Amino acid sequence: MKKEIILTTISTEENLVYYITQDGVFPAIPLTINIDNLQSGDKLVRVWSEQQITFKENSRNDSLKAEGELKKQAAKQEVPVALNEVRGGKLEIVCKANIDPRVGDNMVITSKTCVFKILGTQPNKEQVRSALNLPYLWAVVYLKSQFMQFTKDGIPTFDKGWGMYRIENPSAIQIWSWKENIASAKLDFEIRKKRVSEYPAQLRASNPEFYKKLPDFKEIQIELEALQSYGSGIYYIPRRSTITRKWVWVRNPKDDGYADKCLAILANVAQGKFPEGWN
Repeated sequence: MKKEIILTTISTEENLVYYITQDGVFPAIPLTINIDNLQSGDKLVRVWSEQQITFKENSRNDSLKAEGELKKQAAKQEVPVALNEVRGGKLEIVCKANIDPRVGDNMVITSKTCVFKILGTQPNKEQVRSALNLPYLWAVVYLKSQFMQFTKDGIPTFDKGWGMYRIENPSAIQIWSWKENIASAKLDFEIRKKRVSEYPAQLRASNPEFYKKLPDFKEIQIELEALQSYGSGIYYIPRRSTITRKWVWVRNPKDDGYADKCLAILANVAQGKFPEGWN
């Protein structure tokens, strides 16, 4: 009597919780499959794995599915993770084999579903600042999250936004990859710089005769104005000299002081006076 063909999945470790690395790399999952009881003349048409990772926290309902082709062999083989993004949450892997038996019709056999939990690893904060590569953004990200992408339990941080940059509507990868999260921070700051750099031209266009010789911002003024855009109010206002009648940009006394707070943090850091949570 022919024995039933069985496809088994085996985790080579008892641990079912794995962590995305500090460098943002998806962990290797120690999983193998084996097909038992194939008879002479039975043919493996296809062997593959079906995978799904889901994350449901703070109104998120993220899900990503993938298939990975495996070798058409009965011998034990490793099952690589087929996901093309760095994500965390509940990872489910099931393996399948399409078999053309020597006698009878084609059949598909299925393994049990293996379930793993994927969590994040908080990167070194100095590594984060090196990747940000802009002191102004150091201060912004510090004020938002103290550079924290994950909790000590490996869960993505959330406080009116996700991750260290507190992105309000992030992609799943921006939640789980700290590098993608800060890439968004850098891009956003450049967008803010472009937007505020257009302010002098907008004033000139609004009243061409009055603002005829209003100068554009210098680069440092653009950066400080972009920095202030994280708070409320503008950093510079135009003022006309009563003597020379020339336009100059002067400090606005009525904003909320966000940019100056950032500058004060950076000045203290330069003197070795690190605020709580900086390192």
